[in-house]
Amino acid sequence: SLKQFSLSHLPLSDQDWSALSQLTQLDHLQLSSLSWSQIATHSICEMSNLTRLTINDVPITDEALESIANLHNLTSLFLSETEVTEDGLSSLKQKRPGLHVFENMFMSF
Repeated sequence: SLKQFSLSHLPLSDQDWSALSQLTQLDHLQLSSLSWSQIATHSICEMSNLTRLTINDVPITDEALESIANLHNLTSLFLSETEVTEDGLSSLKQKRPGLHVFENMFMSF
């Protein structure tokens, strides 16, 4: 089954994001230069096996980050060029102290 997946520079609709939520066996997901919505957040949160998530040049917010923090298998989160604030990062680090968060770094597979 598919374990790693990368999406970049695509105009994804909410329907596309919903279809991606079926990739529940993914370990690593890399998102770059994509649009974002509540459906996108929900779809990512359905990927309960994710251990590493890279988000670059995607307008995710503190609210989305709070939901993503509920991915209990997630061990590494790479964030670059997002709308996440320092308060959002602080809240994430308090909620998930064992999660390795890398800011302003873009890591590919």
